[in-house]
Amino acid sequence: MSVLSAKFGHRICGLKDGRLRDIKTSSSNVRNMEELEAERAAQKIEYAAQVKMEQRIHNKLKIVKQQFNSILQSWHHSMHQLRGKVPGFV
Repeated sequence: MSVLSAKFGHRICGLKDGRLRDIKTSSSNVRNMEELEAERAAQKIEYAAQVKMEQRIHNKLKIVKQQFNSILQSWHHSMHQLRGKVPGFV
C-alpha cells in the first residue's frame, strides 16, 4: 500500500490491485506528523545557516591566506635587499 495523498485526518492510499482506499488517521498521528514537519523545516533552516557560515569562513580564510602570502613575499624581498646592503647580513 502506498500513500498517494493526505488531507487533514485522512490518507488516500493506493492498493496493489489499483483500487484506492481512504484511511482515517488519528489526531495523535496528525499531531505527530505536524511536529515532524515543523522539526524538518527547522532542520532545513539550520542546515542552510550552517552552509552559509561555512562559506563565509572559507572566503575569509582565502583572504587571510592571500594577505599572508603578500606579507611573506614582501618580507622575503626586504631580506634580499638587506643582504645586498648590509655587509655580513645572513
